[in-house]
Amino acid sequence: PSRQRLKQLLRNGKVEQIVRQRGWPSAHRAQLWMLSSGAHESISNRKGYYRSLSEDASRPDDTVRQEIERDLGRTLPGVAGPKGEPDWFSTKQGEGALRRVLCTYAAHNPEVGYCQGLNFLAAALLLQLADEESVFWVLGVLVERTLLNYYHRSLVGLRVDQEVLDDYVGKYLPRVRAHFRRHQFDLAFSSTSWLLCVFINSLEMPAVLHVVDVLLFDGSHIIMRACLGLLWILEQQILACDSQEDLLLLLKPKSAFLCADASGAPVTGELLMQVSYLRIPKLSDIENKRALHRASSKVRGGEPAPFEKLGGKKQ
Repeated sequence: PSRQRLKQLLRNGKVEQIVRQRGWPSAHRAQLWMLSSGAHESISNRKGYYRSLSEDASRPDDTVRQEIERDLGRTLPGVAGPKGEPDWFSTKQGEGALRRVLCTYAAHNPEVGYCQGLNFLAAALLLQLADEESVFWVLGVLVERTLLNYYHRSLVGLRVDQEVLDDYVGKYLPRVRAHFRRHQFDLAFSSTSWLLCVFINSLEMPAVLHVVDVLLFDGSHIIMRACLGLLWILEQQILACDSQEDLLLLLKPKSAFLCADASGAPVTGELLMQVSYLRIPKLSDIENKRALHRASSKVRGGEPAPFEKLGGKKQ
């Protein structure tokens, strides 16, 4: 069935409730990612494309390959593979699969080539999907249709959404925004990795997978609602911070994941999606805001969002 027909079949109240409240059942996640993203159509329409491109040793160029090689070793250290293999991305099999997907995608989309953050996104997909070709096409959907221009070398899509996020924080979480400004804290120091990596390294993997479930099902607005939902969950902890350094440690902890409260309870996918849909209003004006910021001199002429080497955390 076509993507449009599948969307019609999936768009009923019961299915929407399942994916938003609980996420897809793990046994069916791979198939449902392929269907909800439309990647199954790409595989059907372009048979053999991934294999032939992955075997072309001349593409991408050496500069892009070197960028990919630098990031392979810091991608999801300690994470078990799809069949429970320990520290899979440090093994020849896991590292090789990640290298092939990233190099092939860079050859397929030279305008993007490789951008840091794609390694984590591709790695998360490899843990769930049955084969590299499926990962390649779902990655393409996320980069080219869902998180549009996030991974362009200008990071323009990311910078636009960071400005939009700041607008919404001011509107729906005014105390949080006022606290950030009081301590001269730029949320972009945290939101860069939240957005580029879809919360990988910020939330535990089950929560990340739940976010991806809904992102592929409902579209790009959910990444914004999830950021706002996360700030709503963390509001009391944010307001208790007394300095810029405290805020950075809270929102971008170096060796742990974000916690729902001071006791250390994890932010689960169920909690995050519940807050994102029930506490955060529908962002009906998001495309208008994106268009406004896309045309602004701050985004067109400014520097990319604060960015640093994204290291992995052990899950």
